[in-house]
Amino acid sequence: MRLVALLLSAGAVLAQVPQVGKGPRTLPWQSGATPPWQPLDAVPGSVVDALPPSTGPVTVKVSQDGTVEVWSGAGVRTLRFGLPGRPRKAWRDGGVPLPGIGSAWAFPATDPLSNGLGGLDWNAGDFRASLSGLLWILEDGDRVLTVVHPATAQVAFLPLPRGDAFELAFEPNRLVLKTGTAMEGRPQAWALPWLALLPQFARLGPPSTPPPLGTALKPFPTGQ
Repeated sequence: MRLVALLLSAGAVLAQVPQVGKGPRTLPWQSGATPPWQPLDAVPGSVVDALPPSTGPVTVKVSQDGTVEVWSGAGVRTLRFGLPGRPRKAWRDGGVPLPGIGSAWAFPATDPLSNGLGGLDWNAGDFRASLSGLLWILEDGDRVLTVVHPATAQVAFLPLPRGDAFELAFEPNRLVLKTGTAMEGRPQAWALPWLALLPQFARLGPPSTPPPLGTALKPFPTGQ
């Protein structure tokens, strides 16, 4: 009887323990909230006065299969991850198109976002200068916009509205998303003010430094 009771107790305990590896796995681009895309009544024209591209010792390569790799100027790989799909189009900085998916691109080691949100000029008439050093990638699934910050080796994912064959337009005060296929009852363009991307910019900034751990002799370290 004691053996039966022991087995029943052990079974009850195991039933309460979460089963590792079971259940649907949340992918990185599925965990973030959808930005407040604003539907537009008309498709705006393209902004032609693109800002000059940045450059530097950091190297980024986006392979045809969707693998993204970032290498520091010292040749150390600082980031490697996979896109939700295969890369279709890419832009750098504040809207400079990047042809030739599969080639390597040079990015700066320091840029406005390297200093965190305080490095962005929110009062500028053209916010695109604060986007220097960022990489924007649209994949063939057309449901996620991936933003990479090579200088900090951070990445953020922006869910997109329902549509296909998207194009991006970088305007001084907003990001515009255009769909290539008109669907009855649905908008063909959306806009997102740059300020609405504040959570994503915070994610792309330098990672926070954890506080120093205390010890038995110094339980409350000063961080110095």
